[in-house]
Amino acid sequence: MTAAAEALGPPEAADCCRDRDASSKAASETTPSAGTSSGGAEWPSEAGAAPAEEQRAAFVPHWPYSSQWPFCRAPTTLELKHLPGSLTLVGLLEQINNWGLADRCNYVWLGASGSCALINTERHVDGRELAGKLHQFRGWNACGEAPECKVSWCFAKQGLDELMLEQHISKLWHDDGTYAGGFVFQGDTWLPAVPPPQDESSAWAPMWYPIG
Repeated sequence: MTAAAEALGPPEAADCCRDRDASSKAASETTPSAGTSSGGAEWPSEAGAAPAEEQRAAFVPHWPYSSQWPFCRAPTTLELKHLPGSLTLVGLLEQINNWGLADRCNYVWLGASGSCALINTERHVDGRELAGKLHQFRGWNACGEAPECKVSWCFAKQGLDELMLEQHISKLWHDDGTYAGGFVFQGDTWLPAVPPPQDESSAWAPMWYPIG
């Protein structure tokens, strides 16, 4: 055997190398690369599969289920915090209506100067959807620079029955005719949860917001 043949190795090794190189080349020609199918058609790559907003899961508030009330039921009452001080009840309802969710709510209460708000929905799934819209929302109409809204399930009160019970045992109508209570959705209109005093001298003026 010559020196050149010794350097290349035995003939069987050379044939094995040739077969391996041919197999690697064939595999590289048939394996689709990112963005291309085996037939040459384009398919979505990992980087461009979907926009970041679509990939982000919708926000759902935490709820510690247990055997004790109210944690033994699926919650429907949301608590909103970090609202702008200039936000009004009408502004809150308008935004919910713009999302097409106003008719899925049956109770809304807004604290003084936007300190916080309570919203009760017809079903748990409606509350989850509304929470996803409201969480970190700050685009309130005519409220200027607003903080991001913080949304959670209300731990103190849950459900329309509890909310209405509190309304009826509280003094919500003031002597000057102003109302500090919640509003309920009846028909296609938001009305005070507690009717005004039946007093001819009352200065109360109707406060309602129709859903159109």
